Amino acid sequence: MVTIAILAILAALAAPSFNPIIERYRARQAAEDLLGTLYYARSEAMKRSGGITISANSGDWKNGWAVKVDGDALQNTAAPTKATITTVGGDGTIAADRWGVLTSNGATQFRIQIAPQGGNASNGSTLCVNPGGMIKREDGITSCS
Repeated sequence: MVTIAILAILAALAAPSFNPIIERYRARQAAEDLLGTLYYARSEAMKRSGGITISANSGDWKNGWAVKVDGDALQNTAAPTKATITTVGGDGTIAADRWGVLTSNGATQFRIQIAPQGGNASNGSTLCVNPGGMIKREDGITSCS
């Protein structure tokens, strides 16, 4: 009984230290899901000669997102768990043209920030979309260097 009590006390002391790790994992998972969606949308846009959009479900990224062609959904992605997603330098809808160039509100350079809900922004991730088409993921909420 004493051993179990000691283990319970140690587990209770160690549990809060896992919060940053869990936050970082959730933000990274949401970023990887969104990155996969961006690559899928680009390939579909090149295959279908454009007309592909990625939009937040019900106007908010926390509800998940969908890849659409002419308003019809090709792929739906479920809402991320305890993560907040924000587009910076765009309007929340991402379009892919026939060459696979991604734009948001006409901007070819924008970023998508994924932060843990109610957590530390340093545990988040940022997807940086450059005019040349390169997409890179950076740790933390950054301004994309």
